[in-house]
Amino acid sequence: MEGPAFFDLVIVGAGFSGLYAAKTFLENDPDVSIRIFDPGSTIGGVWSEENVYPGLHTNNVRGHVDFSDFPMTDEFGVGKGDHVPGAALHEYLKAYAKKWDLTKRISFRSKITSAEKLRKEQYGFWRLNIERRDTGRQFLSTVQARKLVIATGLNSQPHRPSFKNAEGFNGPIMHSAELGQEHSRLFNDPSIETVAVIGAGKSGYDAVHLAACEGKEVEWIIRSSGRGPVWVFPHATNLGLIKTAREISQTLVRRRIVSCFSPFPWADIDGFGWMRNFLLRSRIGQFITKKFWQSLHLTTLKECQYEEDSLRKLEPEQKYVHILGGHRFSNSMSSPFWYGTATGVYSYQPDLYDFIRTGKVRIHRSDISYLDDRAIHLSTEAPIRASAIIAATGYSPATPINFLPQGLHSDLGIPTTSSCYTPSQSRQWTSRYVSADKSIAAQYPYLTYDAHFLHEPTRRTSIPTDALIPTPSQNLDLEQNLTPWHLYRGVASPGLTASGDRSLAFLGMASNVANTYRLELSTLWAYAYLTEQLEDSIPSSAEKIFEDTALLSRFAAYRSPFGHGRLFPDLTFDQLPFCDMYLRDLGVNIWRKGSGRWWCVLWEMFGVLGQKDYVGVGEEWREMRRRKAKSE
Repeated sequence: MEGPAFFDLVIVGAGFSGLYAAKTFLENDPDVSIRIFDPGSTIGGVWSEENVYPGLHTNNVRGHVDFSDFPMTDEFGVGKGDHVPGAALHEYLKAYAKKWDLTKRISFRSKITSAEKLRKEQYGFWRLNIERRDTGRQFLSTVQARKLVIATGLNSQPHRPSFKNAEGFNGPIMHSAELGQEHSRLFNDPSIETVAVIGAGKSGYDAVHLAACEGKEVEWIIRSSGRGPVWVFPHATNLGLIKTAREISQTLVRRRIVSCFSPFPWADIDGFGWMRNFLLRSRIGQFITKKFWQSLHLTTLKECQYEEDSLRKLEPEQKYVHILGGHRFSNSMSSPFWYGTATGVYSYQPDLYDFIRTGKVRIHRSDISYLDDRAIHLSTEAPIRASAIIAATGYSPATPINFLPQGLHSDLGIPTTSSCYTPSQSRQWTSRYVSADKSIAAQYPYLTYDAHFLHEPTRRTSIPTDALIPTPSQNLDLEQNLTPWHLYRGVASPGLTASGDRSLAFLGMASNVANTYRLELSTLWAYAYLTEQLEDSIPSSAEKIFEDTALLSRFAAYRSPFGHGRLFPDLTFDQLPFCDMYLRDLGVNIWRKGSGRWWCVLWEMFGVLGQKDYVGVGEEWREMRRRKAKSE
């Protein structure tokens, strides 16, 4: 009887992360046997053909979402500086897979249900159970892999809220993730005249815009007990204090000088620690930093049009903060600093706000008490009528794969319930959190606040008088019972890393405004890690690995309390130094604008670091490895 198929590398997910992981491994080792498994029917993950729908656009413009080794051209129908439509991005990813001959390595409609770490005598092997759908039938199979890369990202499992008396609604209730496959059926149904959309994240904005464009009346429900609306920034904004400097939102966070206005635990990673310390720790620098964030926020508030009466309900709620040396500033110093990537970019044509102004879209800030026959009963408003409900309620951060044995979850660093931790593991993580909190408080005291809230969000009842960030709403976290991602450098399982096991890596378990270049650098780091070519950069101390992992996790929780920081690294203004950590570990030059001349320092600090600045990083690393081998 034949045993299970065996591969050198199995990749789970055929989206951005999975495709680039396969390309990186093949570029460095053309003979490696690779198999990619994806539950979808086409390439792209969240941007697969079955998931995109009319009017869906990325937050990014051409040149800021494409890979550095495959620039997007006019053939994809996207002009320079234009936001990329979902359909065009799907075609781009298909072309990328074709360029690197990846399509033949993908098994579509194949879902990895469980991954089992095999015994020590089978060191480094994983056994994977697979469910495959084909022509309406389901097949079960098993494969084994020497190395495993989980590239499912953070948007693979829709969070589906439960509603009291949902069965009595007598109309379709769906998640926004289903709009790609269901939008035609939903919006072509003449009996559906009014659609209720729940949620005001970017996916909520998208769903509202789609329904209004399809001619439906829209009741937009933003729960008062939830996160509230996210910041949806204009396509371009002023650069802080410089009122005449306008640029698109993505490039703003890709200037080192802007990253220096934001705290980061590894402050001198980029060689500009002196500037970061001046701006964040000296009295003059704190004054400048305060003015920068105030200016950026006030400009954003004005350009987002939230001051308009008809749009006021879309203004994010968390307004009041302490920051910088314990001084209380007004709400002009508020939310964008604290939201991470729980944001969006306004790219709606026809204008979404015009639908609100004309009354075609009506906004409600209230919780849902229960559903009735084509009716939604609200806690603080009169019932509203609707024929269908779209829940734009985000995604669970948990991995869609059941890792076995469950006792390994702590070492793997995956989100799990506390019941999967032993008492000893829980005590160890608590101790690491305390140590990380002390380190952050010593370095950036204005980030630390009631740490108890980070552990148990629902128990928070009041904000202390000396608190340093805003009080989030109750039920801020949709996944309050899950532990956060605990990954070394946001990629590697700390327990396996500490034990010398280099068989598992996670890609896409962090979020930045400019995700593509972070993905490229973290994937190269993952390749070096999995092939044991990163040993000089990984701490020899097991506890140091866990300490660094806990520090990143806790920093993200403090840094982005109104984003997703409690659950994974959610970094916006800090994304450059975060990515610099990969370059430093790889031994590649962090400064991408050149060095050795005074103007190079200025260009590195004030220039925009774009995709083109990271072209050839892989070859730089391979050349460095060749030189090192010769010297030995």
